[in-house]
Amino acid sequence: MGTRLSLGSITLNVEQKGDGQPVVVFLHGITANRRVWDPIIERLSPRFTCVSVDQRGHGLSDKPDSGYSDLDYSNDIQLLAERLSPTAGIFVVGHSLGARNSIVAASRFPLSVRGIVAIDFVPFIEDSVFDLLEKRVLEGHRSFAGLAELKDYLCGRYVHLPKDAIERRAEHGYDKNEAGEYVPLAAAGAMAETVVGLREDLEPYLSNLEIPAVIVRGELSTLVSPEAFSRASSLNAKVDAVVIPGADHYVPEEAPREVAELIENFVGNSAPQTDRILERN
Repeated sequence: MGTRLSLGSITLNVEQKGDGQPVVVFLHGITANRRVWDPIIERLSPRFTCVSVDQRGHGLSDKPDSGYSDLDYSNDIQLLAERLSPTAGIFVVGHSLGARNSIVAASRFPLSVRGIVAIDFVPFIEDSVFDLLEKRVLEGHRSFAGLAELKDYLCGRYVHLPKDAIERRAEHGYDKNEAGEYVPLAAAGAMAETVVGLREDLEPYLSNLEIPAVIVRGELSTLVSPEAFSRASSLNAKVDAVVIPGADHYVPEEAPREVAELIENFVGNSAPQTDRILERN
């Protein structure tokens, strides 16, 4: 179930595993929830404090009627940092929507966010791609008569996801309504506002990053084209760029071992550097 954590302006559902340092916060993509990170956190929690988050409008977190811009989401990350690690700051790993939010938060709050891994979301995503994404997100809010129907739908929607990832999405991304139908936990209005907000200009945030950061693309991603990733990779010489072979957009669920290794190496190598910066400050 996780823990309901009040941040004053909003209450988010979070789950913590491990007690090492530093603190690493995991942010899912649009319509998803914190449990998509389970296999990766299982690998990393013996070394770090791993905190997975249902972002606003998603999972078991609060679902306000409005407030789903990049500033709203990134404000939540700042508040999480203040609660989870007020003196040392946090590392943030985000996928898709979570990647966008991590980039914005890192640019706005560099003293709270020590480093980021931003997976399969960059500036320069084409309008035609956003059009398809918006259609896909809006069509996803529907009900299912039973679990078998739901799983069949998820298999057709996420064709490259392994069976265990489909099972997690079915178990943790839906609830039963009064009619006994399975319905998404992600709020329809929140998703509609969020998917429009994904078109907001991300270029200034990525180009201004000063903290350790790596952007990641799935080699076969249908969201981040090779051209968009190439342009994003050249924006900021301080930001590393990595391509995960054979993965589509849902990189953390399709390639959890590779992503976990990337995160462990990135955080392990970046933490001493940011520790020295914090000591100087």
